[in-house]
Amino acid sequence: MAMRVGLLFGGRSGEHEVSIRSAGAIAQGLSANDNATQYEIVPVLIHKDGTWEGGDIAQQVLATGKPAPQDEGTIGELPPAASAAKRLPDLAAFGDIDIWFPVLHGPNGEDGTLQGLFEALGMPYVGCGVLGSSLGIDKIASIYAF
Repeated sequence: MAMRVGLLFGGRSGEHEVSIRSAGAIAQGLSANDNATQYEIVPVLIHKDGTWEGGDIAQQVLATGKPAPQDEGTIGELPPAASAAKRLPDLAAFGDIDIWFPVLHGPNGEDGTLQGLFEALGMPYVGCGVLGSSLGIDKIASIYAF
């Protein structure tokens, strides 16, 4: 049985498009040769407004390497009064994920915030933990941490 990998990409930072290209490269690696039978990739796109989406849209963005139409241009924001239901992803919609592979660059992705969400929910993920991620993105803090 193949391991279901939630490939999480896009994000709210200015590096949204870079994240899409990085995720495409990882998807190719996870689909090559023997990996194709070991891993099932479940693409999950984080739009620039912070909403999460899987299915055909995420697959199309991953395959083309181009942002979804609503993500072209400036970074969007959910309205300040948006409910928690609109802010929190519906993780059940993506099925049973064995491990999450975050491929996000910049704030709200590689700075420990996403890792904190995974930790709080008890969800396994690839990469550094909260402290390592937050220190790694803050170059000055990382110098003084050791």
